[in-house]
Amino acid sequence: MQIRGSVLVIVAGVGVAGTADAQDPRDAAREHYTRGLALAIHNEYEAGLQEFKEAYAISPHFAVLYNIGQADIALGRAADAIDALSKYLEDGSNRIPPARREVVKTQIASLIPRLASLLVITDRPGARITIDGRDVGTTPLPDLVRVGAGTHKIVAIAEGATPVTRIISIDEGERQHVRFELPAPSLEGAMAAARAAASAAEEASAAARRAAKAADAAARVAGIEAAKPSPQATAAARKASLQAAHAADMAAVTMLREAAARGRAAPAYGGR
Repeated sequence: MQIRGSVLVIVAGVGVAGTADAQDPRDAAREHYTRGLALAIHNEYEAGLQEFKEAYAISPHFAVLYNIGQADIALGRAADAIDALSKYLEDGSNRIPPARREVVKTQIASLIPRLASLLVITDRPGARITIDGRDVGTTPLPDLVRVGAGTHKIVAIAEGATPVTRIISIDEGERQHVRFELPAPSLEGAMAAARAAASAAEEASAAARRAAKAADAAARVAGIEAAKPSPQATAAARKASLQAAHAADMAAVTMLREAAARGRAAPAYGGR
């Protein structure tokens, strides 16, 4: 198998090898790496991939990324292979022989057409999107999301609302639109958001008071009498704090009104 030869090529040069004492964590990394090679030789790429990942987690040397990428290729995971091999080239830089760099670049180029593309949109902005547990950003997303062919779990998470899940299947080279209609924020979610905003406003006000006291103390140490805040300044600070809390309350009210406008009988989107 081509992948088998590719994996074995870098055994001698892998970064987890070397002299270390018995307590060196690189010993454990070498054990995982060696097991990964043995599994890959017998075409057990899934188990081998996990061993390579364990080795990299303990001793993150760029050379292990090459093996991770080759195992991903064998498993048909084009997007993961591109990520691993691209990081291999980036982290390895001039430590990778020129011939090897060209081989890897060619592999990446051959994998790109095998990717699929997802256009993920939501009926209102601000939802965090994860694909197979990986955070890809907050809507509106700036671009298409590249994924490998196969089945993927997409989750949209809006503040104060129940997460919405979609399971999709996509073929190589396919472009698919995934649109989420987000449920209205729940009463509990809206109130939690309001409490969080009010708490943040109070913390900001307290931090400002602490900063003022610290500045006054520093000035006194330096022999400079700090000017005491005027009653007008104190009143202004108190007013700003109250305005922040009021703004948080109004945000909660707005969220609740939106929920009512969308209808209490609106269906709950829990995925399909």
